[in-house]
Amino acid sequence: MLTLLEIDGQLYHAQQFLDEEGENVIDTIPILDEDGDLIPSDICVCHAYEPGECCCACTSWGDYRYDE
Repeated sequence: MLTLLEIDGQLYHAQQFLDEEGENVIDTIPILDEDGDLIPSDICVCHAYEPGECCCACTSWGDYRYDE
């Protein structure tokens, strides 16, 4: 499951891993970009074209487009 993780007061994308029953979070791992850097929460990582399609919890859409 995609979520956000706060590190030093900044929000970053992360993935949560659940137990076998799917009820309890057992680990939350930050998602890294190609350079190994944390991905800020204002970047959409699920490649949605509009906010209603987004499932990654990004906090801003800005002018960034993934289809360019």
